[in-house]
Amino acid sequence: MKKKLLVLSSIAVLMFGTPAMAQQSKLTPGVKMLTSAYEKYNAQIFEAEVMHHVVAPYSHNKIDQKVDIIVHAGSDFMSEAEAIGHKINSAIGDYYTLHISPADIESVANLSSIKYVDMVPKFSKKLNSARTLVNADKVYAGTDLSNTYKGGGVVLGILDFAFDMTHPAFYYADGSAIRIKRVWNQSGTGTPQEHLLLVLLMDTN
Repeated sequence: MKKKLLVLSSIAVLMFGTPAMAQQSKLTPGVKMLTSAYEKYNAQIFEAEVMHHVVAPYSHNKIDQKVDIIVHAGSDFMSEAEAIGHKINSAIGDYYTLHISPADIESVANLSSIKYVDMVPKFSKKLNSARTLVNADKVYAGTDLSNTYKGGGVVLGILDFAFDMTHPAFYYADGSAIRIKRVWNQSGTGTPQEHLLLVLLMDTN
């Protein structure tokens, strides 16, 4: 009888896995490596001389010792996560991001609504190569064009939201005046167009 129970138990584990195995299957390899390293080294993984390479490729903060994760989850995720004290950073469809301690990743993965947990890649600014990537350098040089074009004298219209109109980029190079000529703030009176909050007209000189 004991042998039969042992065999049945083994089959059940192979078919359905243990709770720990089910939780682990929701973690991508990068998350698994991070949580394993954190169990062994704790906050030392954020130090360059120890295990910093574990978190270096991903979005993280060495000061608060937290990482950014993205999860694919069901509709109950927000209420489940908030119920155990986690704050949702952003939500797009059924994908959510959180800024949490590596020690708390397991508690997120254990939620019934979770499908998988992944790390958020670390992004870096590459404005020094943006001109080349969009081939603007060829336009500036007049490659295969009758003239060179550098944008001088053009009025540029920008449709977007959350502008900081005091940013130095909106001023002339010598800082003497702001280049913004007109502002149409659609969050004020009237009927704004959908998804459009602010229109700027700028002098590109």
